Amino acid sequence: MNLRKKLILKICFSAAVLFLFISCECSRSANGKVLDEETLLPIDSVLVKALTVLYGEVLSDSTGNYFLGSEMTGAVGGCPDLEVSYSKKGYQSRIVVNPDKSVIYLKKE
Repeated sequence: MNLRKKLILKICFSAAVLFLFISCECSRSANGKVLDEETLLPIDSVLVKALTVLYGEVLSDSTGNYFLGSEMTGAVGGCPDLEVSYSKKGYQSRIVVNPDKSVIYLKKE
C-alpha cells in the first residue's frame, strides 16, 4: 500500500473515531412538580420512576417537587427518550416521555 493510501486511511479512521466521541454522549434528567388534577395542590410521596435511560426512582417532596439525576448516556443518532412513570395509591398512574421541567397532573381513582 502506498503512502498516500495509508494517509487517507488514517485520516478517515481518525475522523470516524472523533465523530463517535463527539456524538456519543448526552444527558437526560427529569424534574418538575406533581399536582392533583382537581385541586391543583401538590402531591407528596409520588413514586417517580425512570423506566428508560436513568433507571432510578425518587419520591416527590411535600411541595410536589422531584428530581431524577442526570447521567451521560450514549447518543449515536440522537439522545434517547426518557420515559418516567408517576404513581401513588389513590391516583391513576401516568407515564410521560421527557418530562424535564414539567408539571404533572394526577387524577384520583
